[in-house]
Amino acid sequence: MSGTLRLTGGPSGSSQPGVGGQVVFTSDDTHHTQAAADGTFTMSLRPGTYTVTGTSPQFDDGQGTCRADTRVVVTGTAVAGLVVACSRR
Repeated sequence: MSGTLRLTGGPSGSSQPGVGGQVVFTSDDTHHTQAAADGTFTMSLRPGTYTVTGTSPQFDDGQGTCRADTRVVVTGTAVAGLVVACSRR
Protein backbone atom coordinates (compact mmCIF):
# COMPACT_ATOMS: atom_id res chain seq x y z
CA MET A 1 0.00 0.00 0.00
CA SER A 2 1.31 3.43 -0.87
CA GLY A 3 -0.11 6.92 -0.76
CA THR A 4 0.27 10.54 0.23
CA LEU A 5 -0.70 12.57 3.27
CA ARG A 6 -1.74 15.86 1.64
CA LEU A 7 -3.12 19.31 2.52
CA THR A 8 -6.25 19.89 0.41
CA GLY A 9 -8.79 22.65 -0.05
CA GLY A 10 -8.15 26.28 0.72
CA PRO A 11 -8.49 29.21 -1.67
CA SER A 12 -9.01 28.49 -5.36
CA GLY A 13 -5.72 27.75 -7.06
CA SER A 14 -3.84 26.98 -3.85
CA SER A 15 -1.34 24.15 -3.90
CA GLN A 16 -2.06 20.77 -2.33
CA PRO A 17 1.35 19.82 -0.93
CA GLY A 18 2.25 16.54 0.67
CA VAL A 19 3.11 16.86 4.38
CA GLY A 20 4.94 14.74 6.90
CA GLY A 21 3.03 13.13 9.73
CA GLN A 22 1.48 9.89 10.90
CA VAL A 23 -0.99 7.68 9.03
CA VAL A 24 -3.17 5.20 10.93
CA PHE A 25 -4.95 2.14 9.49
CA THR A 26 -7.73 0.79 11.73
CA SER A 27 -9.54 -2.54 11.35
CA ASP A 28 -9.66 -5.24 14.04
CA ASP A 29 -6.34 -3.77 15.16
CA THR A 30 -4.41 -0.56 14.49
CA HIS A 31 -1.30 -0.03 12.35
CA HIS A 32 0.77 3.17 12.22
CA THR A 33 3.26 4.45 9.65
CA GLN A 34 5.13 7.70 9.16
CA ALA A 35 4.66 9.88 6.10
CA ALA A 36 7.92 11.43 4.85
CA ALA A 37 8.33 15.21 4.62
CA ASP A 38 6.84 15.09 1.09
CA GLY A 39 3.80 13.18 2.40
CA THR A 40 4.61 9.80 0.85
CA PHE A 41 4.12 6.62 2.85
CA THR A 42 4.08 2.86 2.38
CA MET A 43 2.55 0.18 4.56
CA SER A 44 2.20 -3.60 4.40
CA LEU A 45 -1.20 -4.78 5.58
CA ARG A 46 -3.09 -8.05 5.75
CA PRO A 47 -6.20 -8.33 3.58
CA GLY A 48 -9.16 -6.56 5.11
CA THR A 49 -11.09 -3.31 5.23
CA TYR A 50 -9.45 -0.33 6.91
CA THR A 51 -10.44 3.14 8.01
CA VAL A 52 -7.50 5.44 7.25
CA THR A 53 -6.76 8.64 9.17
CA GLY A 54 -3.72 10.79 9.74
CA THR A 55 -2.26 13.78 11.54
CA SER A 56 0.41 16.31 10.64
CA PRO A 57 2.02 19.08 12.66
CA GLN A 58 1.52 21.23 9.53
CA PHE A 59 -2.27 20.84 9.75
CA ASP A 60 -4.19 22.41 12.64
CA ASP A 61 -1.05 22.21 14.86
CA GLY A 62 -1.23 18.41 14.73
CA GLN A 63 -4.66 18.39 16.40
CA GLY A 64 -6.81 18.01 13.26
CA THR A 65 -7.69 14.65 11.75
CA CYS A 66 -6.94 13.92 8.12
CA ARG A 67 -8.99 11.24 6.34
CA ALA A 68 -9.12 9.06 3.25
CA ASP A 69 -12.31 9.57 1.21
CA THR A 70 -13.48 5.99 1.72
CA ARG A 71 -12.57 2.89 3.66
CA VAL A 72 -9.74 1.00 2.00
CA VAL A 73 -10.15 -2.63 1.01
CA VAL A 74 -6.88 -4.54 0.86
CA THR A 75 -6.92 -7.76 -1.15
CA GLY A 76 -4.08 -9.82 -2.60
CA THR A 77 -3.09 -6.92 -4.86
CA ALA A 78 -1.28 -3.75 -3.86
CA VAL A 79 -3.24 -0.56 -3.29
CA ALA A 80 -1.47 2.53 -4.65
CA GLY A 81 -2.32 6.19 -4.91
CA LEU A 82 -4.25 6.50 -1.65
CA VAL A 83 -4.69 10.14 -0.58
CA VAL A 84 -5.19 10.95 3.09
CA ALA A 85 -6.54 14.52 3.00
CA CYS A 86 -6.01 17.22 5.59
CA SER A 87 -8.85 19.49 4.46
CA ARG A 88 -8.11 23.19 4.84
CA ARG A 89 -11.23 25.29 5.03
